[in-house]
Amino acid sequence: MADYAGPARLVDEAGAVFEVYVTLMQRVGRGGISSWDGAVQSRTGEPLFLNAGHFTLRMPDGREGIVIAQAATSWRRGSGISERIKVDGSGPAPF
Repeated sequence: MADYAGPARLVDEAGAVFEVYVTLMQRVGRGGISSWDGAVQSRTGEPLFLNAGHFTLRMPDGREGIVIAQAATSWRRGSGISERIKVDGSGPAPF
């Protein structure tokens, strides 16, 4: 089981890059099958406004993984809006 919390980049299918902060967890289930998931937030403080879909998650060391963006949660923070997007990993975890 592994965890990662820190900076990363999220790249959409058109090649747009988003600077994000991620919190990711890897789990090992029955039969030794592992899965990973977590959440992403903008590092710039600007809402990401991402549509559900597949993204490449690029870690600081260059490793990459595919994530599927799920539901977004938004809330007011001071004069702005914060947003957290749940992601499910697909394939090997990049951390």
